[in-house]
Amino acid sequence: LARDPLGVRQVCYYCGPDLFLFASTVESILAHSAVVRRVNERKIANYLVWDYDDQEDTFFENIRYCQPGHTLWITQDNIECQRYWRPNLDGASQNRNSIDYANEFLALLRSAVEARLRCTGTVGVGMSGGLDSTSAAALAHEALLAENRLPVGGLNTYSYVFNECADCDERRYIRMM
Repeated sequence: LARDPLGVRQVCYYCGPDLFLFASTVESILAHSAVVRRVNERKIANYLVWDYDDQEDTFFENIRYCQPGHTLWITQDNIECQRYWRPNLDGASQNRNSIDYANEFLALLRSAVEARLRCTGTVGVGMSGGLDSTSAAALAHEALLAENRLPVGGLNTYSYVFNECADCDERRYIRMM
């Protein structure tokens, strides 16, 4: 079983007693009658407390994702994940200056944000107060405004904040946006 190099399509899989399933969505695997719906509490805790998102785990036990550019070798006793592709970065900096890279990065980021705005519903952005979510929110706001699709109250943003962790409280940065 292999996933495309850039991860355009998901591949998730279930490994249970006497059963191996794979599909492009977790929902498809959960539809199988032999699959027990059991919440992956470790994944939820890591996601909520540490904002850590393990790219292999799903929110359900025994259902995992195959990573982009990887294969799964499945035997009766084992599942082995191996990387089969890496981007070739040789020669990537052929006499270009930092302004060229900055402009190219902005164009790529703008394109990525705009691709995610293609929907029929209301758009929302998860805000952490960091540079990545702030940049995505600013570019989404700009694109929606240009398309006359910006909601009346402005861009909808959502954040996880915890009073218990004063050292990682980014509310003041979030409010600036």
